[in-house]
Amino acid sequence: MNKLFDSISSEKRNYYKDKLLCIHPGTMGIVNGVDFILNVAEYYPNESIVYLLIGEGNQKNRMKDRINRNNIKNVIIEDSLPKDKIIKKIKQADVGIMSVDDYDILKDNSANKFFDYLAAGLPVLINYPGWQKEVLETNKAGKSFEFNNEKEFYYFLLQLYQDSKLYDEYSINAKKLAVEKYDSVMLSKKFESVLKQVLS
Repeated sequence: MNKLFDSISSEKRNYYKDKLLCIHPGTMGIVNGVDFILNVAEYYPNESIVYLLIGEGNQKNRMKDRINRNNIKNVIIEDSLPKDKIIKKIKQADVGIMSVDDYDILKDNSANKFFDYLAAGLPVLINYPGWQKEVLETNKAGKSFEFNNEKEFYYFLLQLYQDSKLYDEYSINAKKLAVEKYDSVMLSKKFESVLKQVLS
């Protein structure tokens, strides 16, 4: 996983240089909690914090309409991209967001972007509990918030934007977590070792 990320170089476009770029690639459907992100942007307008949503889904056009209708200026929606270009976008970002709607069954999801964010050294913010909350908060690699708690979610983003030392701490911890616990090369070696023991 990390080898793939390290092989793709990228840097922020000039527009994002002085902003906190928060990324959410993936399906924009009913259960994906994308309205939560729009709520944060609308209820707490701050053009220094930009939300980049990438993907398709049955809620995409409605979201675009809401952005235009309510004049939400700091949300950008882009079409889906191939994996290598998604990785480039993630590496250009500052924070990775994962959100779901308020369904218990979704709170233990294992979406790939969780691991992608960590591999890129992004602090990860989620709006649900579960095993990811425990991993992120134990390792200070991100933070979990209750569903519909847009206020605390926003103010933590604001802290990351205003406090470079805090941001660096979470970013370093995220990368460390990816390397030490989720690196695909390491995981494949562990699997190979176990397989050899079973077959020997």
